[in-house]
Amino acid sequence: MIRFSISVELSNNSIIRRCSIIDIMTSAKLKHTKSELLWGRIAAKTVYFMLGVGSGTFAATIPRLKDSLGLSPSELGVALLCCSLGGFVAMQLTAPLIKRVGLRLLLAYLMPLFPLVLILIGIANNFTALSLAFALFGAVTSIAGIAVNAHAIDIEKAYAKTIMSSFHALFSIGGLAGAAAGGIMTAQLFSIPVSLTVVALSLSLLGAALITKLFDVTKYNWVADHTVIESPHEHHLGKWWRQVILFGCLMFICFLCEGAIADWSAIYMKEAHGVGPVVAVFAYMIFNGCMTIGRLTGDGVIRRFGSVPILIVGSMMGVVGLSIGLLSNNLVIALTGFGVVGIGLSVLVPILVSMAGNLSGGDRNAALARVSTFGSIGLMTGPAVIGFIADSYSLLMAMMLPVVLLIMLSGAAMMMHKSARMKYQASEILG
Repeated sequence: MIRFSISVELSNNSIIRRCSIIDIMTSAKLKHTKSELLWGRIAAKTVYFMLGVGSGTFAATIPRLKDSLGLSPSELGVALLCCSLGGFVAMQLTAPLIKRVGLRLLLAYLMPLFPLVLILIGIANNFTALSLAFALFGAVTSIAGIAVNAHAIDIEKAYAKTIMSSFHALFSIGGLAGAAAGGIMTAQLFSIPVSLTVVALSLSLLGAALITKLFDVTKYNWVADHTVIESPHEHHLGKWWRQVILFGCLMFICFLCEGAIADWSAIYMKEAHGVGPVVAVFAYMIFNGCMTIGRLTGDGVIRRFGSVPILIVGSMMGVVGLSIGLLSNNLVIALTGFGVVGIGLSVLVPILVSMAGNLSGGDRNAALARVSTFGSIGLMTGPAVIGFIADSYSLLMAMMLPVVLLIMLSGAAMMMHKSARMKYQASEILG
C-alpha cells in the first residue's frame, strides 16, 4: 500500500474545500483498473459530445426552420419557449428519476435514445408540431445534461483533481461539429428532415457503442481505493438553498448568453451584415471554437488562479467581446468579438457545475437539478425574450440584454471574491 497525504482544492475561493487523499492502493488492488477509469471518462465525454452535436445542429437548423415554415420572430420565440418548458418540467423529475433508476442505468437508456428526437424536429411541418418537438427535445437533453454532470462529478472525485472543464470542452467540440455539419448539409442542399435524421442516427449508434463503458460508481471502493474526505463544515439547509439559488442565477446568465448566441447570432449576422446563411453561421462556429479552446485549457487556469477570479475575468471578456460583435460594422472584427465571448464564457459553466455538485448540506443531484433548471430557463427563455424584444424594438437592442446580464454576473463574482478573501483572512487570524 502507498500511503501519503496531499491537499487538493476541489472548489473555489468562496467555498473552501480542502480534501486529503488518505489511501491510494496499488493498481493490483483497485476495484477499478486504470483502463476502466479512463474508459468511464471517455464515455462521459462522449455524452457531452453528443449533447453538443445535437445542440449545434439544432442551432444551425433554426434559420432554415424559420424560413421553411414562415415563422415570425415571435413565433420562433414561442417555439423556443416550449423547448424551455419541456426542459423545466423534466428537470423537476430528474433527481427522483436518478434515485429510482440509478445514474448509470439512466445514462445507458438516454445515450442511444435522446438524439432521435432530432428526427421529430426535422419532420415537423407546422408551428404546433415544431413546438411539441422542441418541448420533447428540451426535456430529454435536460435530463441527459443533469445526469452526465452528476456522473462527471463522480469521475472528478475519483481523479481527485479539477477536470470538469475538459468534460464541457467536448460539449463545445460537439457544438462546433454540429454547426459545421448543419452548414455543410445546407450548402449541399440537403433537406431539413434528411440532415437531422443523418445526425440523429449517427449519434444514436455512437451512444449505443459506449453504454457498457460508463463509470460504475457502485463498484468503486471509495474507502480503500481513492478516498476523498472533506473537512467538516457547518451547513444549514437555508444556507444550502441560498447557495443553490446564487449559483442558479449565475448559471441562468451564462446559459442565456450562450442561448442568445446559438439561436440568434446567425440571424443577426445575416441582417446586420447582409451575408448568406452559410457565412452567417460562422459567428456561432467561431464562438464555439474559441469556447472549446478555453475549456480544453481551462482546468489548468482554474487551478492556477482560482475559480472566482476566473468568473470575474471571463464575464468581463464576455461583455467586451459581445459588444464588439454586435456594434462593429466590420465583418471580421464582429466575428472576432464572438470569439472573445467564447473564450470568456468557456469555463464559467464548468466552474458553477463543480461548485453546485460539491455543496454540502443537501442532496447533490437535487442541487445540480435546481441549478441546471435555472440554466435551462436562461438557455431557452432567453432566446424567446430576445425574439419578443426584437419584434418590439430591434434585434440589436434585444442582443444587448446578455451584455447587461454579464455585467451583473461579474459584479456578483466580485462580491463572492471579496467575501471569500475576508473569510480566508479571518480563518488565518483565528488560526
